[in-house]
Amino acid sequence: MNMYCAFALIFTLTLACSAHKETLESGDETGSAHAGTGDTTSRGAADTHDTGGVPGTGHNTDSGGDSGGDTGDLPGFPCDTLVTDYESKEVPDIDKPDYLEPLLDPVFGQRVIRIVGDPGDEIPVVGGTWGTIERHRYSVGPVWNADMSLMFLGKYNGDHDYLYLDAETYEPLFQRAAPSYVYEDRWHTTEPDLRVYVGTDGTVGTWNVWTGERTVIIDLSTEGYGDLYFGPGKGNVSHDGRWMAVRARHDGVLVCFALDLENAERHADIDLSGYDLPGSVYISALGNYIVFTHGMDEVTVFDRDGAQVQYWPEYHRPGHGDVTLDPDGQEVFVGGSKDDPDSGQVIARRLADGVVTPLTPPGPWVTHTSARNTQLDGWVFSSFDTDSALYAPYLNEVVMSPLNGSYAVARLAHTHQAETSNYWTETHASPSPNGRRVVFASNWGDTEGAIQAYVVEICEDQEPSKRTMSNRARLATRPAKE
Repeated sequence: MNMYCAFALIFTLTLACSAHKETLESGDETGSAHAGTGDTTSRGAADTHDTGGVPGTGHNTDSGGDSGGDTGDLPGFPCDTLVTDYESKEVPDIDKPDYLEPLLDPVFGQRVIRIVGDPGDEIPVVGGTWGTIERHRYSVGPVWNADMSLMFLGKYNGDHDYLYLDAETYEPLFQRAAPSYVYEDRWHTTEPDLRVYVGTDGTVGTWNVWTGERTVIIDLSTEGYGDLYFGPGKGNVSHDGRWMAVRARHDGVLVCFALDLENAERHADIDLSGYDLPGSVYISALGNYIVFTHGMDEVTVFDRDGAQVQYWPEYHRPGHGDVTLDPDGQEVFVGGSKDDPDSGQVIARRLADGVVTPLTPPGPWVTHTSARNTQLDGWVFSSFDTDSALYAPYLNEVVMSPLNGSYAVARLAHTHQAETSNYWTETHASPSPNGRRVVFASNWGDTEGAIQAYVVEICEDQEPSKRTMSNRARLATRPAKE
């Protein structure tokens, strides 16, 4: 087989595998999805998509070929030790770090900590035992709460309920099952004790993770709504905590709508019955738009009153992504492209007009992108998977990139992931609100090994022995957990 044919085969298999993963990810964050189909109808002419020029230095400006050279400037991040070259790095063969024992990544210099214990071991403080899967849910599912005092781990098979960790020390603080009325929930973006939920009973509201107290914001069941979803699986609350997008059925018809949480007001229904599914909805960062991904990751953008603003028919341009703001304050959808002219690159696409800005250099294929760093403007975090030349030079890495179009990439850590057919081994890097921490999942080189959560502490200038070893004083003002 010649090189061209080999690459074509790898490319075809990658697309097939990606399609399977997208079906899983379009359901809720545990991998399930409600059925819902409809005939596809015409949704208007496609936009003209201007990719524009890519400002900045570009990659490999300091050396020829595909190695060496800095990938560009890193604006506004308070650290000058980040690795930004474009050289392929061999993944070092090092032992998995012990539970809560910091490891200095030997290639990129950032601290990596395993924040869950070994399968069968007793969980400190809260009891129960660790399982073989102990990790976060997904790249755009927020792990940290608004003031970064708590972490929520949402995927597990151990003998315990959902775990809430001290976000300073990663020690377990308490475990708590989600209330029975909760179908999907997310951290509130400004209220650190609250999770916003959509309920099995047709309500939308908040619940306090410490006390369990429930606040119903609106009861949609009285208006004929049911089968409510927060996405499913991918949506969040707007950056100011006011807006969310809900997918639901209204008198049996599949719809989505914007919901004003501050004023308990539902905006107009958007009829989704004619679209290919699966599909998920996101509210934009400022709450002005609803992003609807559907079919094979086509994208339709509506304003929050239901008028169509954009329709992007290209495949996955972008997809596996998130919503945020660009350096000009424009609302964008960021993620990986799987269509020309920027296949494989992380791109930012403006919701108002569809203009695309590539963020990473051409060549390596990104897997997932997250912008849960809602308090650090201008950056996104991405993961690149393993065992394929498609991901080089960022093979098996977590990286961060500015949204300025400079092709700058800061390389944070190797994930040591071993490729398997298990969806939950995927990295799904997800940052903290301030962008100084990022969680990822890994089986650490063992295809039969435990799938566990790790945190990269970015630009941490304290030695491990000097770290604050308890966050409990800061949490003492919280209400007592029932």
